[in-house]
Amino acid sequence: MDSQAPRRLIFQVAVGEVPPFYALCMQSVFEYAQRIGADYKSINEPVLRIVPKKSQRSENALRLGYLPIFEKKAAFAYFGEYAQIAIIDADVYVNT
Repeated sequence: MDSQAPRRLIFQVAVGEVPPFYALCMQSVFEYAQRIGADYKSINEPVLRIVPKKSQRSENALRLGYLPIFEKKAAFAYFGEYAQIAIIDADVYVNT
């Protein structure tokens, strides 16, 4: 990557019980990040454990004690380090 180009990050989250195919999807995103010269980070353990105060979610959705979708906010910690951050769902497969 050109030293003048902005630093880019691709960020994925797969916490809790995730389907086995997530590994294949996440590997494809990792390889894509390498091809385009972006950094790649993923988390498999919760960092934030955010639970809405008044959740209308089912008990099943809250079975972990937090909502996994909010773990994507952990990428915000990298805002000062990167000019661009893509937060990609863990079930996205890159086919290029």
